[in-house]
Amino acid sequence: MTPRVVFLVPRRRDGGQRDRVWDYCRGRWERLLPDVAVFEGHHDVGPFNRSAAVNRAAELAGDWDVGVVIDSDIVLSISQAEAAIEMAAMTGKVTWGHRRWRGVREDATKRIIDDRHNRAVDLPAELDRDALDLIVERTNPLSWSCFIAMPRAVFDEMGGFDERFMGWGWEDMAFQSVVAGLYGYERIEGDVVHLWHPRSEERIIPGKNRETAAPEYIANARLGRRYMVALRRDHGLNDRGYVATAEENERDVKNLRLDEAKWESLARRMGMPDWRDWWPTLPELVEGAKAARGAPPPATVTLIVRTGGEPETWDERSAYLKRSLASLDERLSGPVTQRVVYSDWGPTHRAELDAIAAAHGAYVVGPTRHVGYTEAKRLCWAYISTKAKGEFVFSVEDDFTYDRDVDLVPMIETLRANPHLRQLALLRGPAFPREHEAGGVLASLKTPTTLVNDRPFPYVEHRDHFTDNPSLFSRTLVKTAWPTGPSSERRYSDLLLRDERAAFGYWGSGETWITHIGETRASGAY
Repeated sequence: MTPRVVFLVPRRRDGGQRDRVWDYCRGRWERLLPDVAVFEGHHDVGPFNRSAAVNRAAELAGDWDVGVVIDSDIVLSISQAEAAIEMAAMTGKVTWGHRRWRGVREDATKRIIDDRHNRAVDLPAELDRDALDLIVERTNPLSWSCFIAMPRAVFDEMGGFDERFMGWGWEDMAFQSVVAGLYGYERIEGDVVHLWHPRSEERIIPGKNRETAAPEYIANARLGRRYMVALRRDHGLNDRGYVATAEENERDVKNLRLDEAKWESLARRMGMPDWRDWWPTLPELVEGAKAARGAPPPATVTLIVRTGGEPETWDERSAYLKRSLASLDERLSGPVTQRVVYSDWGPTHRAELDAIAAAHGAYVVGPTRHVGYTEAKRLCWAYISTKAKGEFVFSVEDDFTYDRDVDLVPMIETLRANPHLRQLALLRGPAFPREHEAGGVLASLKTPTTLVNDRPFPYVEHRDHFTDNPSLFSRTLVKTAWPTGPSSERRYSDLLLRDERAAFGYWGSGETWITHIGETRASGAY
């Protein structure tokens, strides 16, 4: 019987150049290989997960014999494509349809796409290497991605692609390690041609005097290194396309472990597990990937540090901001994937703010002029709704320091287990007369409080108020827009409490977590 062959395409729409490139590539594949059905697997929430998108496409394709995992921005000669498909079907081995990767320039890509109906410009079925030399700006001599013909039996035994890889990088090297070490593979000689598009995701965040890898990239690199170490340590193989000596593989293993050690402290600060003694085999990694399929995605957090004030308060308030950010660096841990300083200072002190934020791995956004507390909060809520990358938001003001270690992981687990909670806040000491008279913030509340203590991490639940003090909440909270006008914090509480199920929480058993250092107020109107 003729095997059923399908294209499995990992996708995310961008409404721009990526979509235009895929529209061109898909048209070319459908014209030149009309019997190969195309199935797009989309992953549209959070950092793009290429593995999850491939697995989704494989599910949508139903029964198939050879699935060609193909990126949406590449082309290669039809003779290579057909040879890879035939080789995979005949040998039962995963087959790469190319060796070299070649990246086409931006101007040439746009010309190819714009003139797609002009066959003198459109890429032909068989790509001319001499002609490509004129429009290629970068060449990688060996590629492990792009066009991979997979027999169904191998795909099923592997359990698909490892969905623990989120964001940019390393999932291709993990896949290569499993295939090379456990199944063997074939390769068709030739080039794969990558059409230009802007990079949609960054793998770095700014830092003090250097650039720091973003959390998703660090997590991917840690997992990817374990695949690469297992391939070299247990199977004597590598990713260089030739048989390496034992000494080369031993050197690789040593270097991969040393590279991992550089990121240990940062990874732990981000709430990642301690993997110093975890160097599993490839079968163990495959089983771990299978177990992770269908599990809830790892939590991510956007840190929003709100700052601002009247112009004459800059010296005092900026000093508070520096102390608060330093305290966060020391005390806060968890899966923070985005660090934002949201400024209501306007343009006057922007260069100073940029420098302060960058020293702590953050960047500055905010209105172009000073607008005051309520309007700035309304705009910040709108920013979170469209720009926050985290599933959760840790929102803090710029005039608090942190007296205890704040681990976001158990707070996230508590919010996930109690969807009626609209926030988990950190309790401060009494500041207003009624709080001092009552003996503290909790004692001053007008509604009953309940200590929820039937779990390792307790919290105090109430229906009194939403607080703008440091707190963690789901990003979906900002679907309730911040109100305009005076007393906006109180009125926001009232909006949330229209839901009779809604409640708020203070983390812990009633102990204070934070100290308010803002003797100079940012604004007189809240």
